[in-house]
Amino acid sequence: MHTIPKEQAKPPFRIVILDLLDAMHYADVFDDVRYGYVPNINNDFTNLDRCITITDQIFAALNPKPKTQEEWYRYDEGWDVRVYDSEHACVYAGHQKLPEPNKT
Repeated sequence: MHTIPKEQAKPPFRIVILDLLDAMHYADVFDDVRYGYVPNINNDFTNLDRCITITDQIFAALNPKPKTQEEWYRYDEGWDVRVYDSEHACVYAGHQKLPEPNKT
C-alpha cells in the first residue's frame, strides 16, 4: 500500500476501519464486516493532523495488545485504520507506527 505525502492530500478526509489482510485478499468486496467508516458528525475531517490523531487512537483501541508488524501480518489478526482524502488516496495508515519486522 502506498500513501501519498501529506502535502498532496486533499480534504475532506475519511477515516476507514478495515481488516487489512481481508482487504488485500478481497479488495473488490466492500461489506460491513471488512470495512467501517468513522462518521463525520461535526464535519471536522478537514484537518489532516486531527484525523491522524483520531486514527491512532482508534488503532490503539482496536489492537490493544502490542505486536510487531511481522506478527500482525503473520497471524492475520487486528484491524487497520486509515485516512483517505477526497480523491480516495490513502494519506495515512495506523499500522505505519508499528515496528518494522526483522528482516533476517
